[in-house]
Amino acid sequence: MDRDLQNLITSDDIKKFNRSQPALHAVKLLGNAVAGQNVPLSKEEYTTVRNYLLSEIILHNANRPGVLANMQVKDIRDAQMIKDHYVVSVSDRKTSSVHGPAKVVIQKTG
Repeated sequence: MDRDLQNLITSDDIKKFNRSQPALHAVKLLGNAVAGQNVPLSKEEYTTVRNYLLSEIILHNANRPGVLANMQVKDIRDAQMIKDHYVVSVSDRKTSSVHGPAKVVIQKTG
């Protein structure tokens, strides 16, 4: 528990992450995709975007990593829209029989 308290993410950590070169590069690549520039991504660019998106989801939801590791495409496709947010139910997880599906909220962006 003491180690966990020493490793808490602070607002400064989040600011540093958002200003980091990988995060800025991922945002640029995502912006290009939204603008309709369907340029194939290299493996490195794909990994940068994937890691950025997963980091954002973790920071906004505070889920344990296992929830994201077990999230499937069908879970995302079945997400419910609630007040401009997608709510993804992840059933395939260790404690779902006791606690039910984990919920991951993804903000709709335009």
